[in-house]
Amino acid sequence: MSKIEGDLALFVERVLKDIFTRYMEEVSTSMQQAYDTSKSLITSAYEEAVRKSVQIVTDYYNDALGEIRAYEVSLDRDNKIEIQNMETSLINEVLGKVYEKLVEIPMEEKEKLYKKLLMKVANETGEEKLILYIAPSEADIIKKIINKKQLWSRITLQEDKSIDHGFIITNSEKTIFYDYTFRTIFESIKPYLMSKARAMLFGDKK
Repeated sequence: MSKIEGDLALFVERVLKDIFTRYMEEVSTSMQQAYDTSKSLITSAYEEAVRKSVQIVTDYYNDALGEIRAYEVSLDRDNKIEIQNMETSLINEVLGKVYEKLVEIPMEEKEKLYKKLLMKVANETGEEKLILYIAPSEADIIKKIINKKQLWSRITLQEDKSIDHGFIITNSEKTIFYDYTFRTIFESIKPYLMSKARAMLFGDKK
């Protein structure tokens, strides 16, 4: 995982921890230590998102987790693969919720993230002329960054309705390509987030 992907993974992991902090406290007393550790990392910027999402997540998954635990006890070792599939399905549902919260981050948070990514590309591509594709709804964020960093001589901005969140940078010859759309970023760190979600929901299993 590259440095920038690591930073993004930690950023998304913070959203994941926000959603589950209160929920984990009720799932199992054996997870208390992990809860205490993660609770200290939560920032006030996401408290409102937590309040809105925690009740939905708790209500939906309490029943599912109860069924999984009861079913797991009744099955023999050969059928554990079915349990794993159920857990994976649950984790995918959870990560879907996390992605929804990710794209709802405040504009000031998006601006910080976009600035970091844009300057990374600018530094890596030298004086290359670039084309930046971004959703019309987020074009003002990028324009603000380009103005501050005086990059208009290098970057041509094109609005693209097929992009929901984030942006893509390339050049006219297509020899440079950076895909920083939220969906691509999320998919690139999804395995890491799945391991985190599994540990939060089910603990470490031998």
